[in-house]
Amino acid sequence: MGGALTACSALEEGYDSETLRQLAGEIDATGSTCEPLLRRALEELSIPFPDRREAQMTVALYHARRIVDGAASPYQGAQAIWWGAANDAKADNGPNWDKLSQFVYLASESDNDPSNRDAYANDIIDAARELLRTSGEA
Repeated sequence: MGGALTACSALEEGYDSETLRQLAGEIDATGSTCEPLLRRALEELSIPFPDRREAQMTVALYHARRIVDGAASPYQGAQAIWWGAANDAKADNGPNWDKLSQFVYLASESDNDPSNRDAYANDIIDAARELLRTSGEA
């Protein structure tokens, strides 16, 4: 579903290609079905396919921006970073894990400590702002 949502967002931002429209319409999208479509859509749009670590940060920055802008709740945004970019960064054993692990911690603690959810939400917003700032996206 994530690939379809990303494709829909790209269409809303003015990007358009036949394959991008096809990707946006995928209902049961999985990585194995989305990646070839995404590669083809990017090629049609003359956009280079990012390497793994660049993709991790692109995804994390997208969700961080949504947190800061209020388009996603802090918890939902932190979970999205955790389940996508952070898990991949940990598996990759790369430098992005150090930048993204705080979102895993904060979302997990929010789950386990409901009485302090507001404090964790504020910490997630601060972490998202800091990630954007240190990445030059603020």
